[in-house]
Amino acid sequence: MNDAPEFQPYGLPHLTVILLTIVLPFVLAGIVRRTKSQPMWTGSQRWFEVAYFWGIGGTLQAVLTPNLRFGFPDWRFISFFTSHCGIIVGVVFLMLTRGYRPYPISIVRVWLWSEFYFVVTFVVDGLTGFNYGFLLHKPEAFSILSFLSDSRPLYLLQMHGVALLFFLVLYAPFAIFDFARRKLRWNTAKRGPTL
Repeated sequence: MNDAPEFQPYGLPHLTVILLTIVLPFVLAGIVRRTKSQPMWTGSQRWFEVAYFWGIGGTLQAVLTPNLRFGFPDWRFISFFTSHCGIIVGVVFLMLTRGYRPYPISIVRVWLWSEFYFVVTFVVDGLTGFNYGFLLHKPEAFSILSFLSDSRPLYLLQMHGVALLFFLVLYAPFAIFDFARRKLRWNTAKRGPTL
């Protein structure tokens, strides 16, 4: 008999996890700055790009609309949110402490990695019947994938479109920042030196 509490979307435990996911990277970055600690890994911009687009794009969706039946304090609740939220916390922490960020070419590189992942996962799911990446069918819990087609070929095509849309939305703040900075430099250069 399973006595695990049922997961309640946006109940107190779920909202607490979301709040901690937002606050924790800033707290950790503050501790690193205050103690003048050096990060213990060298890191890689290219792997950061994958972590940013996959981690924020895919994992954020899982945190906000989890495909989870078990609530707190069940170990499956803790395991699910520790692994998923840990990715988001890690990515934001690297942005805050290392200054990592995506660039336009990042979208191309991560898209190619995504296609490689798609092919491998598609084959594995087909052989095992496991629905990793939700390539066999939509998740049971409501998510953005719930709006996609029930026809599997069209569903898979639409998933590619959703992924690209997520990549563009996730890059948009950096594109806006870069555009504003270029415009500011151009306006400053146009005015010339001041006395």
